[in-house]
Amino acid sequence: MKIAFTDFWWKFENDSNFFIDSIREIREGVEVVDKSKADLLVYSCFGSDHKTVDSDSTKKLYFTGENTRPNFEECDTSLTFDFDDHGGKNERLPLWMLQYDWYNSGGYVNPKFLMPVEWIKKSPLWEVPKNNFCVAIFNRDHIGNRVEFLQKIASYKKSHGFGEPFKNWFYGEDQKLNILSQFRFTMCFENTLQDGYHTEKLVHAKAAGCIPIYWANDRVADDFNPNAFINLHDYESVDEMIDVVKKIDSDPKLQKNILDSDLFAVEPSKQQILSKFESCLRIMNL
Repeated sequence: MKIAFTDFWWKFENDSNFFIDSIREIREGVEVVDKSKADLLVYSCFGSDHKTVDSDSTKKLYFTGENTRPNFEECDTSLTFDFDDHGGKNERLPLWMLQYDWYNSGGYVNPKFLMPVEWIKKSPLWEVPKNNFCVAIFNRDHIGNRVEFLQKIASYKKSHGFGEPFKNWFYGEDQKLNILSQFRFTMCFENTLQDGYHTEKLVHAKAAGCIPIYWANDRVADDFNPNAFINLHDYESVDEMIDVVKKIDSDPKLQKNILDSDLFAVEPSKQQILSKFESCLRIMNL
């Protein structure tokens, strides 16, 4: 099978990535080629180059970790965070599942660090002393609740922010995890609410040994155990949630209960991922 990639994120490498590794697990003789020679074009939402490829001769698989929908006038099948299977054409593959090193790759150029699969249960970062109170790492705040939370919680105890708004942006999931591991709490709100839209934020927070202060709607329970984090969606306001954070901060027993709670409703596996790719390839007769 000849495969090409386009319209992916910054520093995406066509011959070394999660998608090619997944497909090579279930198909032999997979070759990465120019898109003009591909049997299969895998594309994402960061461009429109996929539109230049002839759909009559090339099958198209769309992937997104962003809050966008598949357009089945442009693709044959899709991998997205949607629970909706879109008439059997979509398989659910939320972005958080791509954060683990299922294929022992050692990481790609982007993301350059992937969490070892054994970190699903517990990581060595849990043992790092949590000498600081609360941190938030983000580059944008379209809703405004990230900045609101950080400003309000800082009036209770000193809190820290990293990213473009704080003029201290850095690159690398390894750096992110090392920073998070120094804090008891981390604010890790999603940038929007949508059923199934669960990115890397919660799994990074949990792996770092923090108590995650998260924001997603109640369908988050389809992926994650609600006892393992604080969810803004459960409260009437940021102020009400901050009162809960203060209570937990003053009670080591409450902290331990959250930290000891398994994150996943159902523990993920490589086989789950491969079955999703197998389904997409079968739809396309590949």
